[in-house]
Amino acid sequence: METVREDLKQANAIIKSRHNYFCGLVDQAKKDEIGCGDMFFESPDGQNGELYYELMKLGYRNAGYAAEYDWKVKKDGYMIMYTEGDIYIKEYEK
Repeated sequence: METVREDLKQANAIIKSRHNYFCGLVDQAKKDEIGCGDMFFESPDGQNGELYYELMKLGYRNAGYAAEYDWKVKKDGYMIMYTEGDIYIKEYEK
């Protein structure tokens, strides 16, 4: 699971470098305040779609795409589920 978190952080860094305002993964204190999933990603202008495509570049495969704000990707026995900022990381059987 730590590899998945590192992939999310790597994709996040790329996305943040493109924008001159706050977007991306929030810190643990903010996540706890929001009361969301395993992680939370702020996306004021469609950066959630950028996150999906950056993860695809890191070798993840589509596991269900409804919209930029609602998608799933999987890789190496783990699935990342994204819904309106909430990120959940789950194991799945290959």
